Amino acid sequence: MPQVIRTWRTRSTDDISAAWLLVALVAMAVWIAYGSLIDAPAVILVNVLSVFQCGSILFIKVQNLARGSGEARLTWRLWSGDDRSHRRRR
Repeated sequence: MPQVIRTWRTRSTDDISAAWLLVALVAMAVWIAYGSLIDAPAVILVNVLSVFQCGSILFIKVQNLARGSGEARLTWRLWSGDDRSHRRRR
């Protein structure tokens, strides 16, 4: 929760990996499915709350990538396939 509050206030996500956030969301989805199968409301609730927290950080991360702020500019270019640094200059 402190990371979500800090990210929301500062809008800085340069030190958080988008790949890690995606992996964490997938893991939480698996735990939610498992909790549903074994009928464990505590497991479901904790992971649903975690999905909202992780999702909000990922939302801010994607906004920063789209805006091109800070280190996110390079990451966005690499993700979108728009990395022109490998091309020769003429």
